[in-house]
Amino acid sequence: MLAGGTPVRVAGYAAGRPPSFRSREIPHMLKVFRDNLKYLSWVLWLVIGVFILFVFVDFGGTVNTGSAPLDAAAYVGKDKVTYAEFERAFRSTEDFYRQAYGERYTPEFARQLGLHVQVLDRLVGDKILLAE
Repeated sequence: MLAGGTPVRVAGYAAGRPPSFRSREIPHMLKVFRDNLKYLSWVLWLVIGVFILFVFVDFGGTVNTGSAPLDAAAYVGKDKVTYAEFERAFRSTEDFYRQAYGERYTPEFARQLGLHVQVLDRLVGDKILLAE
C-alpha cells in the first residue's frame, strides 16, 4: 500500500498473488521440447560432437609439447634413464615382489606400493652415484 491507503497493483498479479506456473498461458517445458525437437536435434548433435571431440583431443593424444625428446624416462644432468632401462628394472622388481608375495601380488598392490616411482627413484639415484 502506498501512503494514503492506495493499494499497489503489479502487472500480471491477480488479487495480490503471483501467477501459477501451471496456468494455461505458460506451456510446459517438455511440451516445448517435443514440439521443437526437429529444430533442436541438430543443436543436440552438435553438443554431443563437441563433447566427443573434446574428450579425444584432451585425453586421447600423447603429443609432446615440451622441448625434451621422448627417448628418456628421466634426465640426470646430461645422463638419461632410458625407457628400456626403466622397463628392465621395473620387470625385475616386479618379479621380485611376485616371488615374495605370490598370489597376493596384483597390479593394484604395485600401484599402492608406488613401484613405478620406486624403480625410477632407484635408477636416478644410481645415475647420480655414477656421476660422482
